[in-house]
Amino acid sequence: MRQEQPPSYMDNLISELGRIEDDFVALLEHSTIRYVNPNRSGSGIIFIGAADWGWGASDDDLTAKRMALLGRMREWRPRFELLFPHATPEIAKRHGQAFKLLDRWLVRSRDDRSIPADIPAAVHKLRETCASLREARHLVPTDPFVRRLVVDTNALLDQHDLASYAPRLGLATWFTCFPSCSEKSTTSSVLDGTKRFAKQQRVLIDD
Repeated sequence: MRQEQPPSYMDNLISELGRIEDDFVALLEHSTIRYVNPNRSGSGIIFIGAADWGWGASDDDLTAKRMALLGRMREWRPRFELLFPHATPEIAKRHGQAFKLLDRWLVRSRDDRSIPADIPAAVHKLRETCASLREARHLVPTDPFVRRLVVDTNALLDQHDLASYAPRLGLATWFTCFPSCSEKSTTSSVLDGTKRFAKQQRVLIDD
């Protein structure tokens, strides 16, 4: 029986982005936008660069949801950027602009000039921004290995033969070992011992 291929790292990221996007849309639909430009005809005072539109006040529930979503988005970003360690200036700019908008619309500072005139326009702009991140999946080359296993140092202490994992994980597996796995330092040995025996005391290491 052919084993079903598990979702890739990128597939999982895109699925998570979809959930973030849906929750972001729900948050926007419970938000308000108001006209905030202080410039008035005949006032004699001009505020240069003032934004036309700003977010309305957030109650405690909406503020809590903004903070929670901001944490999820900021945690997701570095995992996404791991796939593009050598992004061209064009791609880096595209991704940077997308993350900047998502961040601004959750932080909601008063000097943000990216806010449209109404919520439907904001939802549309958000969808476009998430779509630009989703399109990045086409920039990632296909991985020839179905699975990649990153071996923890504890696993090597229990089982040195990596081939023993193959029967359970399949032959199409690439084993990745970091240098500390094969060349154990005093620091990593102490930390491994602490983890293995579930010791919770603070470990102080003087290098």
